Amino acid sequence: MAGIEKLKDRIIKDGEDKAKQIKDDAGLKAQDIIKRAEEKAQTMIEDAKAKGLKMSGNRKDRIISNAKLEARNMKLSQKQKTIDEIFRKAVDFIKSMERDEYASFLEKLLLNNIETGEEEIVFSKNDIERLGPNFVERLNQKLLSKSKKGSLKLKNETRDIESGAVLINGKVEIDCSIDSQLRAIRDDLEGELADLLFENEK
Repeated sequence: MAGIEKLKDRIIKDGEDKAKQIKDDAGLKAQDIIKRAEEKAQTMIEDAKAKGLKMSGNRKDRIISNAKLEARNMKLSQKQKTIDEIFRKAVDFIKSMERDEYASFLEKLLLNNIETGEEEIVFSKNDIERLGPNFVERLNQKLLSKSKKGSLKLKNETRDIESGAVLINGKVEIDCSIDSQLRAIRDDLEGELADLLFENEK
């Protein structure tokens, strides 16, 4: 599935580029939160001593522990925001494709999911206009060149999807919308991207 692999590679590259930008910044912010908590705890100890009071070690530990939790939550929030941004860029990347490049991308996606060669294809409204009437015929020719059935038909309707298509085989539908593909890629890559963004975390 060369088209999807290309998209995955693009997403990982965006993740690598973004990691370079945020890794040091997020790490420094986390260190600053913990440092300020340690300074606060030390100040409280010194104030207590000056007043002839005692501050328990547990209270100091609790202040620092809370700061570490705050730093961890800050990093988790940053990861999620960054991953969201990377996938928004993936959507923009697809939208910015030239017509022929996008047609090739979608062709590979559909060919990988066609089972019988007799499916009906329902496009998004955007793609009906973008791809033109000969797209399905080209798919059929590709199938025939691989000694498969090339009897795909364009269904006279559109689906409420941003881009991509749905393959219909009897009562079975295969969602080949770009949104569904990106969701699947996100499920597959989210852990890898999170590790990439903060790869030195323990």
